Amino acid sequence: MKNTYISEQKQSITERYISGGETYSQINADTGVAKSTFYSWLKKYNVEKETTKKKRLTFATLCCLKARLNGLKIWLIY
Repeated sequence: MKNTYISEQKQSITERYISGGETYSQINADTGVAKSTFYSWLKKYNVEKETTKKKRLTFATLCCLKARLNGLKIWLIY
């Protein structure tokens, strides 16, 4: 029978590996997740993490630019 995991379970299982606390073998013994399934979750998790990181960087850059533009407006008014 095929196991179905919700996203919170997938994230929790991949976090156990990423944190360096457990090996795949230990996680498999506990959860029974197939190796191919586990590594596909891990790949997806890493892609999502990088995408989120890029979005944060972009948002931070925009905030900095907005502050600079506000300062420029004040300078131009005087």
